[in-house]
Amino acid sequence: MKKISILSQRNNYSIVISKNLFKKKSFFYPLIYTRNIVVITDTNIARLYLKKIKSFFLKLCFKYQHIILSSGEHKKSFNTVKKIISILLKHQCNRNTILIAIGGGVIGDLSGFVASIYQRGIPIIQIPTTLLSQVDSSIGGKTGINHLFGKNMIGSFYHPIAVGIDPTFLYTLPKKEIFSGLSEVIKYGITLNLKFFYWLEKNIKKIINLETKTLQNCIYKCCKLKSEIISKDIYDLKTRMILNFGHTYGHAIENFVGYGNWSHGQAISAGMMISIYLSKYFSNIDNFTIKRIQNILIKAKLPIHGPKNMSPEDYINLIKYDKKQNDIDSGFTEIIIRSIGKSTIKKNIETSFIRSAIQQCHIQN
Repeated sequence: MKKISILSQRNNYSIVISKNLFKKKSFFYPLIYTRNIVVITDTNIARLYLKKIKSFFLKLCFKYQHIILSSGEHKKSFNTVKKIISILLKHQCNRNTILIAIGGGVIGDLSGFVASIYQRGIPIIQIPTTLLSQVDSSIGGKTGINHLFGKNMIGSFYHPIAVGIDPTFLYTLPKKEIFSGLSEVIKYGITLNLKFFYWLEKNIKKIINLETKTLQNCIYKCCKLKSEIISKDIYDLKTRMILNFGHTYGHAIENFVGYGNWSHGQAISAGMMISIYLSKYFSNIDNFTIKRIQNILIKAKLPIHGPKNMSPEDYINLIKYDKKQNDIDSGFTEIIIRSIGKSTIKKNIETSFIRSAIQQCHIQN
């Protein structure tokens, strides 16, 4: 079992990485003792694990309920929030209730948002079950639902009281979800840590094949890198913005094609490549470096360009709504790669550079 501490202004909490988490009473019991719990999960997790999860929690707590949602990005909506809150009220859930989100990024984001607004805030434990949520979305307290104009436009910063990561959940995950999660894994290497990028180049196949030791090391390294950034910038105002590398264009792709038609990881992979071509205008990044990044994305079965029918103007019209863009009249704000493992925030980027980077990405790939 490995443990990482997160320091936040609201509360300090731990990320625990352990096989067979639902046999670890020592993790859950101090957190849920005397509390009523509500598990929020999706139909896929319920089909595979709910019987075992329910039995485990009934031995630990006084009162247990669960809410099962269908899977998919479309569930991140006000309608779903209203449905969950109505169920909580029907069961007379009070501030002594704790939510336990068991699922991927959709379940985590949605449950976190509900926890942040229900009766002005109730505790939540995040149990991520996909690679993407284990290395990224469950960590850092970002919650949210989608809007017509963009992804996660409605949300809050609301940290869980704990994150429990069990890599064995990944053994029942479709392989395409492993590939999707690898985009966020690779992002850490590109933006923050050259040695980690080297390590990924050597070990990407082992991760894809879910080799236990390599997989656990990968998850731990990602969580450690993100926790260090979060502790410095909880509210995504400065350094933490670097973790949004590729997301400006990735979110635009998801919106353009319709949520769920491209996985989040696929969209972010294509978005990262646009950001890399943009970086050429403001740094010394060379074609050899670009090729290395392309190669590792290709090995991870990820795209290196966006949809062929998505024009530069389609991107530009959508990225205006990106949360990093505070002053469009003065130009765009983007994450720029100076070299692998080194990145910075660049402001006041003219639209012509954005357009050219998108065109280059499509032409070159």
